[in-house]
Amino acid sequence: MKRIFPLIIFSMLTLILYQCDNSDSLIDDNSRRVKEHLIEITDSIKYKQNGTISFYKITHFEWDTLYIFTPYTSTSEIDKRLGFHWKDAEKTSVLNDEISNLLVFTKEREVIAFFDYPRYEGDFINIEPKTFSKNDARFKLKEEKNGIQKKLFFYSLVDQ
Repeated sequence: MKRIFPLIIFSMLTLILYQCDNSDSLIDDNSRRVKEHLIEITDSIKYKQNGTISFYKITHFEWDTLYIFTPYTSTSEIDKRLGFHWKDAEKTSVLNDEISNLLVFTKEREVIAFFDYPRYEGDFINIEPKTFSKNDARFKLKEEKNGIQKKLFFYSLVDQ
């Protein structure tokens, strides 16, 4: 089992082939690939109960900051945290539902990739603060009881 996780990471890294150039299609492609790989990792971790993930290992595009937005975050709050107006914030589901968290990758104050990440796949709700440099975007995943069912939660590995 301990050897499966590194193999998954390696296979994910080989699948991400493009570097980002600011086009919408590359942003969409980067976003789709990272989301798919994150779901694959969390699915594999669910069977082990716990695990870790470093976002710099599953992304093959250049980025410097990861922002995590929880449900019902307004566009004005997103713009405030990013430090600039992001026109695509309105396209995300995080604005008006509690089903997803929004992950936004930026480089030099430009959005490089973003996606709504379903909370049933893993929840970032217990993380504070919710802004991470590339080196600090490392998380422990832990399956915990949430009401009557188990749920996977992300916890920051910074300062641990």
